[in-house]
Amino acid sequence: MAGSEEIQSGDYEWAIRTALKEEDRQLREKGAKKGGSTVALCLIDLTDGLLVVGNLGDSHIILAEQDGRDGAKYKLVSIHR
Repeated sequence: MAGSEEIQSGDYEWAIRTALKEEDRQLREKGAKKGGSTVALCLIDLTDGLLVVGNLGDSHIILAEQDGRDGAKYKLVSIHR
């Protein structure tokens, strides 16, 4: 996914859709016909300062940043459900 044309062009929504469809295809190809799944993903564009998150099912993304005073502690910034 990192080197895909969609990522390079900044079309993150299409890149995510394409990656999830490809993952589904691979799972089905390997015989995963029953059951459920969840996904949580986070795409960070450091050049443009862009954060894209997505989740499906019961998975969540928690964004935290390291506390500058004590490198061992983190503070919660955002939860995406």
